Amino acid sequence: MCFKNTTNKFIHMTLKYLCLFFIGFFLLGAASTYAQENFDDHKNFDNYSVHYALFNSTFVQPDIAAIHKIKRSKYENLINISVYKKGEPGTIPAKIEGTSRNLIQQLKVLDIIEIKEENAIYYLAPVRISGKELMHFEFNVTPQNSNKTLDVKFSKTVYSD
Repeated sequence: MCFKNTTNKFIHMTLKYLCLFFIGFFLLGAASTYAQENFDDHKNFDNYSVHYALFNSTFVQPDIAAIHKIKRSKYENLINISVYKKGEPGTIPAKIEGTSRNLIQQLKVLDIIEIKEENAIYYLAPVRISGKELMHFEFNVTPQNSNKTLDVKFSKTVYSD
């Protein structure tokens, strides 16, 4: 009798820990997928790589936003774009033009803000949103000292914070 109670407790505890393990594993996978889908993507070209990430402007610290005149709002997302030349360290300057389009095909030309830091240069494009929207983005990226324009197109579901 005593053995039966011990066995039942063991099975119960094992099932409990297995359930917790699978729940944790599922949540970790979901968080990883969300991060990959929303925070860092890139397009590779012959000699260049263009990286882009979309995030809410409230992630930018107020003092940094003020320096670069970035509006912080739950309705304002930012696309961060950086350009790399293959085989060279760090980011490189580029001329970037971009547009966004929503599901009802409203087209908006994006303002591109160049950010220069000591060891990096990148570009921010503010995108105004309301609620949850599927947005389509197109960028024409011309790396400095290149006459080749790199076309970067992607779609993302954006959310107000």
